[in-house]
Amino acid sequence: MDEGKVFREKQQTLLNTLKEVFELFSNDYSSKQHPPDSNPAILKKIQEYQSVLLQQHQEISDMASYFEALFHQAPVPYLLLDHNHKIVDSNPAATQLLGTSAEKLAGKEISEFSTEEHKHLFSNFFNHFPESATKPLRIKIVTRDENSFLAHVYYNRIYKAENSFQYLTILHTIDESKPNEEVLIQEKQLLQQENAELEKFMYSASHDLRSPMVSIMGVINVARMETQDEQMIVYLNFIEMSVRKLDNFVQDLINLSKNSATDIRVEKIKLRELIHGIFDQLHYIENVKRIRKVIEVHDTAELHSDKERLNVVLSNLLSNAIKYHHYGQEDPFIAISIRVDNQQAVISLQDNGQGIAEEHVHKIFNKFYRASQNSKGSGLGLFIVKETIEKLGGNIQVNSAIGKGTTFKITLPNLLSRI
Repeated sequence: MDEGKVFREKQQTLLNTLKEVFELFSNDYSSKQHPPDSNPAILKKIQEYQSVLLQQHQEISDMASYFEALFHQAPVPYLLLDHNHKIVDSNPAATQLLGTSAEKLAGKEISEFSTEEHKHLFSNFFNHFPESATKPLRIKIVTRDENSFLAHVYYNRIYKAENSFQYLTILHTIDESKPNEEVLIQEKQLLQQENAELEKFMYSASHDLRSPMVSIMGVINVARMETQDEQMIVYLNFIEMSVRKLDNFVQDLINLSKNSATDIRVEKIKLRELIHGIFDQLHYIENVKRIRKVIEVHDTAELHSDKERLNVVLSNLLSNAIKYHHYGQEDPFIAISIRVDNQQAVISLQDNGQGIAEEHVHKIFNKFYRASQNSKGSGLGLFIVKETIEKLGGNIQVNSAIGKGTTFKITLPNLLSRI
């Protein structure tokens, strides 16, 4: 199955699920207890937003077709591997290079096209992914017609759902007659070009996915105001919780791609106002009102940095602190301490929540890493935090212990000179 088809099927599943929700909602209000004319305003809203959702789905399908064409028409050899490292799709450039057809490649492990002495390199690579992905695999490829050549193999994990992913694999033959430096330069340029295309697609697709989420939230809010049915309100709350979870994941994708693609925009930041605004945005999280909030700002200068990026950083950290707090204790709190001078800002976020086990602390900033099976997020939040802070020229440290809580310390340069 090719990646474009997988993407379309994923969107179709989302569309079908939302259709079922709307139909259930409509049928409930069309039943004997709720005749069709009892609340025509809600039914009309549902029909309007169904139309919006269908339009957004068509736009996403068009982008998926573009991605499919990019995969199959590219002159670069591409393979798509499943989580077991077996080939599920290949483009013509790859089949020509390996001397076989896409049908015969399907289901084969990528290591089958290597020499015996190089096969172990694949298992070592995948066992240490994503740390190992910073460098390509240099291996000898053996084709079906017994030709062999050296190649660099690049991997990029494509995250499809919370527990589902595939590997986009690029094969780049090495001309041993060329100096190594020239080869590395060419490979770097190639990888940058391919990553730029993928980031552009991910950013566009994520934005288009988020539009129907906003529309659905609008329907839920209207319906909640229009009904007194307690059971219906329970259903609406359940739908809202699911939509927010999906919307948070899509927002993570947007933040990840946007941080890579956009320049820093420096402006004066009112930190106390920013933090209060973030807590207001997180009002929907369960138990948030039970937390005592302490905010201390000591500034001898105003902070100048990228407000939008800092908002992403603090939103992720505070959201985690709320979700994974320890509510069985007498005084659950989150304490935020900020010091700003002309050179830098030091932001400390401390909680007395569940804490993080020592063996997980050094891994929490890895992409898609979850320290607990009870984690509710995408596994991208803390990776985005670290990437964003580094983009701003800063650093982040963490100190945590199970049952005692966690402290994050962020140091950011004050970008007064960038004004």
